[in-house]
Amino acid sequence: MAYSKTDYLQVRPVPFEALKSHRQLLERWYLLLARERLPQQAQVEQWPIQEDHCLQRVVLDDLFQDCWYNHLSRSKPAYCQLDNLQLGQSLQLLSRMEREGEPLVAALNVSSLTFRGKI
Repeated sequence: MAYSKTDYLQVRPVPFEALKSHRQLLERWYLLLARERLPQQAQVEQWPIQEDHCLQRVVLDDLFQDCWYNHLSRSKPAYCQLDNLQLGQSLQLLSRMEREGEPLVAALNVSSLTFRGKI
């Protein structure tokens, strides 16, 4: 499709409540993957890490390329503190972990432990 010189992108403000509901959907998807689907898959496929907090650790450490709690407060859930872009990037990685499985998770775990000075 060709566009003419008169074509333009119209940008309209989005009501706060609409943005808030989209954010809530993304957070629920994050929790479904991180707390339910991936731990179940990890157990069945015998991944090197299987607990939900460990799976979230590798995602967040990869996101920050550092130990996540050097960037976020430990007094609130980390996913709640992520901006929308960071939450989207985390969801992409969680989805990739679900698709690619153990090799990716093992590599992310090594990176995470390296960021933390444990290996």
